[in-house]
Amino acid sequence: MVEEPLRPIPVNLGDPDPQHVVGRRDLLQLVRHHLDNGTSVLLTGGRRQGKSWAVKALVSTTTAPWVPIYIDVEGLRSMDDLLRVFVERLTAALPVSAKLVETIRSTAWEASARHVTVTHEPASAAARLRRLVALLGDQGTNLLIVLDELPTMARALAKSDGAAALDLLRTLRALRHEQGSIRFVFAGSIGFHHVRHNESEVAAALNDLESIRVGPLSHSYAVHLARCLLLGIGVETSADDAVATAIAAATDGVPFYAHKLVGALDQRREARLAIDAPAVWGVREAAISQVSGDPWELGHYESRIDEYYGAEAGLAKAVVDVLAREREGALDFATVLDRIRLDEELERAMPHVGRHQLASVVRRLGRDDYVERSSGDTVSLVSAVLRDGWRAVRFLG
Repeated sequence: MVEEPLRPIPVNLGDPDPQHVVGRRDLLQLVRHHLDNGTSVLLTGGRRQGKSWAVKALVSTTTAPWVPIYIDVEGLRSMDDLLRVFVERLTAALPVSAKLVETIRSTAWEASARHVTVTHEPASAAARLRRLVALLGDQGTNLLIVLDELPTMARALAKSDGAAALDLLRTLRALRHEQGSIRFVFAGSIGFHHVRHNESEVAAALNDLESIRVGPLSHSYAVHLARCLLLGIGVETSADDAVATAIAAATDGVPFYAHKLVGALDQRREARLAIDAPAVWGVREAAISQVSGDPWELGHYESRIDEYYGAEAGLAKAVVDVLAREREGALDFATVLDRIRLDEELERAMPHVGRHQLASVVRRLGRDDYVERSSGDTVSLVSAVLRDGWRAVRFLG
């Protein structure tokens, strides 16, 4: 049952207005429950599921005594960069008088009087960060720090220095345990298992977090979002709207695809073309077949495997190939293995693929939201959009 008002929502793929986030109330309540009970949170889930929109809605609706601070860390490339941004944001959260004192303490200066010179060198960024957190805690302020795309930053660090990436995660863990007034929410579309080959070290730095998966919208909320987006382009909608229902089905409940699809419908409206259920599926087909580019960015599914799977990229793509060729995108594990072994190109590159190696890759694909274990030994692709988009990207017919 939808418990949100029907209102026009503009097609928007950039920075969202938090009031336009649909269908995430239960998710945000669960996150707040864990934060209130002393546990920091890791939001996981596939790309374009709406994690960033959800955490921005969390920040915008957080009230005293919590002070929320949102940082998109994807572009940061060092621990020093992160500490610097941390300190800037925490200093801005201080009362005016404390902010002035902190500004003086954080600046190098020299003063002379009666032939006596006094110099001051500011503390390191790490020391300043701990001091600021403690200062805000003493004032009764609880800090909610949202680090969006932290796994991407950690992996970028690991490329040049694996120890630096682990140090980043350990430093954040230490901060959580040292300061009772601070909570973190981490979000990202790649898993931390891509940060280092030794996953146990990474897991140890994260095992105090509550992991929550962000998936597609439920069918009812996907329809509701579609109706709101239709209103946003000036198209009237009703409770049993066939167009909104088609949009929800065509996009598998993924908000990003819904925005993209309705944006294309708006172009049809401007051209005075029909906006009906067949038009919805026609727009989907055009986007997935990529006849005019890749508006839904489906090529990322393949390039992401090339980037993250190294020597096993060919095997990972072969698994998705096998499943994508199936109408329902699902097969039992033994059949997947049999068909993998019939792939002559893969056999030349990676001969004698065994059950253990295939199972390891399938598990990784599961953590990266390509596949899921639907029942027993059955492995399936997570969505019809992935299945059909993969077929188009890989020319599987």
